[in-house]
Amino acid sequence: MGYYDLGPPTAAHRILFVMIGPVADHVYSDCEKRAAGRPRRLLTDRYRLGLLSAALCTLALLAGCTRIDPSMAVGEMPAASGGDLAPDRASEGPEQVSAVERSAPAARVASLGLHEVPPPVRPVMPVAVEEEAALLDELLSLVLPEPPKALTHEEWLRNTRSELPLMLNSHVERLLTYFTKTTRGKATLRISLGRGSAYREMIERILEEEEVPKELFFLAMAESGFRPKARSHASATGMWQFISWRGSQYGLRQDRYVDLRYDPETATRAAAKHLKDLHIEFNDWYLAMAAYNSGPGRVKRAVERARSRDFWELSRRRLLPRETRNYVPIILAMSLAGLNLDLFDVGEVDHAPELRYDTVRTEHQTSFALIADATGTSVETIKDLNPGLLRSATPPYSYDLRLPFGSADGFATEVALVPPEQRLHWRRYEVRDGETLAAIANRYRVSEEKLLALNSLEPETGLKGGQRLTVPTKTRLAIYRYYGGGPAGGLLEPGTGRYRIASGDTLGAIARRFGTTVASLQQWNGLQSTRIRAGRYLIVDPDPKGVGSSAGAKQAQSGSSPAPPRGSGSYRIRSGDNLATIARRFGVTVRDLQRWNGLSGTRIRAGDNLIVGPGAPSSTTAGVSGGRSTTYRIRSGDNLATIARRFGVTVRDLQRWNGLSGTRIRAGDNLIVGPGAPSSTTAGVSGGSFTTYRIRSGDTLGAIARRFGVSVRDLQRWNGLSGTRIRAGKSLRIASPPA
Repeated sequence: MGYYDLGPPTAAHRILFVMIGPVADHVYSDCEKRAAGRPRRLLTDRYRLGLLSAALCTLALLAGCTRIDPSMAVGEMPAASGGDLAPDRASEGPEQVSAVERSAPAARVASLGLHEVPPPVRPVMPVAVEEEAALLDELLSLVLPEPPKALTHEEWLRNTRSELPLMLNSHVERLLTYFTKTTRGKATLRISLGRGSAYREMIERILEEEEVPKELFFLAMAESGFRPKARSHASATGMWQFISWRGSQYGLRQDRYVDLRYDPETATRAAAKHLKDLHIEFNDWYLAMAAYNSGPGRVKRAVERARSRDFWELSRRRLLPRETRNYVPIILAMSLAGLNLDLFDVGEVDHAPELRYDTVRTEHQTSFALIADATGTSVETIKDLNPGLLRSATPPYSYDLRLPFGSADGFATEVALVPPEQRLHWRRYEVRDGETLAAIANRYRVSEEKLLALNSLEPETGLKGGQRLTVPTKTRLAIYRYYGGGPAGGLLEPGTGRYRIASGDTLGAIARRFGTTVASLQQWNGLQSTRIRAGRYLIVDPDPKGVGSSAGAKQAQSGSSPAPPRGSGSYRIRSGDNLATIARRFGVTVRDLQRWNGLSGTRIRAGDNLIVGPGAPSSTTAGVSGGRSTTYRIRSGDNLATIARRFGVTVRDLQRWNGLSGTRIRAGDNLIVGPGAPSSTTAGVSGGSFTTYRIRSGDTLGAIARRFGVSVRDLQRWNGLSGTRIRAGKSLRIASPPA
């Protein structure tokens, strides 16, 4: 192996550096241009350029070096690259080199313990070396691959990684522009994503467990904006917007204590199962989402009509409702924006902390107040963690209660000290420093003796700060109603009979909810009309001890109005009715109707029930003694079998009395349900005051009057008709001739 002497710069050095300089500049400029706007590519090209420059410099240095053979004496240096000897050695001959200099290499080798070097021989000609291609020539001859083209904004969106197929067409682009370019759209996206951060881990975990795309997280975002108490115009509720019967289908219990459509975790599980079923049915996620919005039956009919399973084709042909045609693009636009936030300037998203909680199973009713005492938190916190509870207590059956994270053990310990039958009212209290037993007893309005006995304390024993006591008291429970999440929250104050009106409430709906009449509500609250305002209070029970009792019972108990005659029925007010015509129809006075129904004026509304005098047909009772027929107004969800069981008759009887050939009935129609009821094809039945005739297609009021031997005016008077227009399927009341 030889040594290299760099030596002073020579002409060869200068020539190589002059050649290398422009080449390096050219390569560097080319790299800068190709990497424009691509920071990662620029770094890669600069790294390669550095390697190239180092290689070129090494080549230049080596090209100008002189190789020294180890066998040569120190003084036997080969000629410089120009062919001339060094100035200080050019005039010397071989004889003039001293013996000391000739022996120096051998001495150096010997000192290192190496083999003895043969005697130096001065070469007459340069040593022959095998030539290799210059590195610069090799590098300049390379054909470099073109760098990948930078992705455009649209290409980034189209290449978004997602388990849900994401399409970017004109419909989606229009909505994407709204969510990322307009002030309102950006605020909607920003606020919804921030609120959804609290539930995202839970939702994506459940979606993954149910084997549906995690990007359906954005379906809940489109449905409710991640508001657990959201309510739509179609009465769909909760984060995933379940209507009542669909929620029941997927196990979301709804009763007076709970509505699990409001519970985020339970509703998410139900939504994931529903979406999975829809995808199995349609084998397309776009159609599954459309069916989630408008129902699988409607989507199925659209597919059959179009003979296509392409959502965009169904949308183009307007075979789906307008809401559904926009529904899928909204979800896709939200997904594209939410998964590519760094591509858009929507502002800073204020991410809510992840919602973490413990879950315990309760078997008995336990008030929020006791739960808050046992967990060291507030009633409002317990309420927010359990939006599925409709009152400030757990239900009297098994329920998975959410508690603040890390508080489950403390809750179990504290609640165990309160008897199960008292957990609805009793409290747990932590004594403060310097607090006395008398002060605690006065605060909760209990006797000191009861506190001492319940907590096994001696009278002379003082209390210590931090000591826990069981306090026997009465807790006032609240009933929650969620309507749009507004400040007016549908709250019934227990023990007062006052109800806080919620947004969307009507007087009729409140009357039905609390088992009373609109007239009674008007009388108790001094209302001249049915107009009410959210946030105001309404008396729904003048006797707070019995909320939900019937209006007649309340009036009888309070004495506010004389009870109607024994055996009275109720009459459902029809369009065009007034108190005078109803009074004439039933042979009573207007004053009687006002007394029996608690009316201060004469204003009535179609659809309400009115208590009338003896002999009136009732739309709610099973029958009237004496063999007379009665009618029942069919409600939504009724069928012949349930009505037959309710009135103790058979389906065949109902079909015979009402001239039905099948079992199909329609809500709002009247049905003859009394024993001995006349058939709709019989002209009349003796022994009764009225009979009912079911109008057929092609009937006119004149033809019916002739058939039954009465006048058109009589039919109008008996049925509260202001004109002669009638509709097939409806029923007419016709007075029966005397026996």
